[in-house]
Amino acid sequence: MSVMDYRNLTTLCLLSISNILVSCKRMDHDMKELLVEYLAAYMVNGAEASVSVINLAGNEVSETLN
Repeated sequence: MSVMDYRNLTTLCLLSISNILVSCKRMDHDMKELLVEYLAAYMVNGAEASVSVINLAGNEVSETLN
C-alpha cells in the first residue's frame, strides 16, 4: 500500500468513528410507560409521529402513543 492509500484509509476510519459518535447521542424523552398484556400489533403513524397499539383480540386501537 502506498502512503496515499494509508491516508485515505485513516481518513475513512476517522469519519466513520465520528459519524457513529455523533449519531449515538442520548435522547431524553418524557415518555409514557405502557404495559401491554395482550396480543398486540403496533402501527407507526409517521405523519402524526405516534404509535398505535392495536389489540388483536378485538381488532381495535387500545392506545395511541405520541
